[in-house]
Amino acid sequence: MQITNQGVANTNAAQQSNNLNPNDASSIQNEFITLMVAQIQNQDPLNPQDATQYVNQLATMSQVQGIENMVQMQHTQQILLDNLQVLNSSQLVGMDVTVRANEYDLKDEPVTGTVELQAPTSNLTVKVVDESGNEAVINLGENSSGPVEFTIDPEEHGLKGKISIEPVIDDGQNYVPDIFIKGKVTGIEINGEGGSLGLHVEGLGEVPMYEVGSFS
Repeated sequence: MQITNQGVANTNAAQQSNNLNPNDASSIQNEFITLMVAQIQNQDPLNPQDATQYVNQLATMSQVQGIENMVQMQHTQQILLDNLQVLNSSQLVGMDVTVRANEYDLKDEPVTGTVELQAPTSNLTVKVVDESGNEAVINLGENSSGPVEFTIDPEEHGLKGKISIEPVIDDGQNYVPDIFIKGKVTGIEINGEGGSLGLHVEGLGEVPMYEVGSFS
């Protein structure tokens, strides 16, 4: 099982850095109060500044700090959500998934997949080419719209290593059907920059969640 949480670690490091930031609201407020005290001490005693102005300035600074506290709270909540996402997604390890893909790294075992037809076709074939240029054509015949299952057996078709998979349908149909390959989840990873969740799937490598068609 492989679960990494680089994004949360980076976020915590950023928080520590922010605590030392001289430009955050707390530091600015301390500097503002110091300047205001100096202003009061050095004002003209015969023409003192209206106290209402000081009150307004303090109110404005309090609003700034309140906004930053709210932003910090939202940031903390996002970290908690990310941690919950990691814990929940860890349950996917060991499960079978179908992933939209047209490449696969073959081992010794057969791999299954489906071709998603948007319309009926009188002759559906799946063309498979491995990294050495060996080619196999799987004839699936006439099919209605929807998923059509196929199996690629490395020994039967004489294929090794990384393969590319291409569905071929009737002439005149102006779309390329999606292919979904079945694989087992071996690990979870959180993207350090965007915080997005990725799955490690046998034969497919790292896969973003939006490419997953189903879990079983």
